[in-house]
Amino acid sequence: MYDSGNNTALLVSTPGIIQEATTAMLNSLSQITKVQLVSGALSAIEWLRNEDSCLLVVDANIPAEEAELLVRWTKHYHPDTRCIVLVRSMVELEWARAAGTDAAFLRSSSAKQLSEHLWPKEQRTRSQRAGDARS
Repeated sequence: MYDSGNNTALLVSTPGIIQEATTAMLNSLSQITKVQLVSGALSAIEWLRNEDSCLLVVDANIPAEEAELLVRWTKHYHPDTRCIVLVRSMVELEWARAAGTDAAFLRSSSAKQLSEHLWPKEQRTRSQRAGDARS
């Protein structure tokens, strides 16, 4: 669930250049206060069982079946956790939407496109007003 002071993103991605780039992109977003890395669905489930994550980002560099099961498990057991999937193709985009993601993007999407969909619209508006009040 969105909390303007503590927004942890759990990134599920195999180690390598894609994980590093995605981590850097998430760290550049003002809505994210911390990025936690895990390399697979089982590690993500273990983490989600013990921690509250407001945002789950699944990179399609893990097997599609594993990513789909993770999204379905998360939406069942942690329905307030926002799930975003970064995919490589339109075919993966379709399974991601069918699995119940809150948003799915081609991996080539910009950080701006992603940041616009991190939180539901009503929460983005609230946080923007809170940010404006602090300015």
